[in-house]
Amino acid sequence: MPVYFRGPDALITHLVFASQRPQPRSFAIRELRDPHIVIAEATGSPPRITYPATAAAATVAATGWPILGSASVSMTGLAALAALAGPIVGCFRPRRHSYEVHAYYRGHRVCLFRTPDPRLFGQIRRALVRALEAHADYDAVPGRRW
Repeated sequence: MPVYFRGPDALITHLVFASQRPQPRSFAIRELRDPHIVIAEATGSPPRITYPATAAAATVAATGWPILGSASVSMTGLAALAALAGPIVGCFRPRRHSYEVHAYYRGHRVCLFRTPDPRLFGQIRRALVRALEAHADYDAVPGRRW
């Protein structure tokens, strides 16, 4: 039995596509129709915006160490810096995408596989293409049955 991909997340052979993501399921290769790729921004909790300069402002306020002449001016300046630095730092967070393979299985659209890892997704996609090609070649030989 040819195995096109074997890993902790999926098993792809010439007969079956077994996946652990998004939930454990198995699909017969011969019943998959119209496989396609969906790339979407991953869902989840909103990004956390941290204020790194807030700690510096709290330290200055606690110790009374004057940076700009007086403690109140120093504290006001650092509070303004913290207010501006937080959103700027939040803008530089990396975007995460969800890579998915969808297909029609027994008349219903299903998600065969989902991962945030582009490398793993590429391996799964290539293995599925090879399995579908092998299935098409196998069906083309007269007298051959699964």
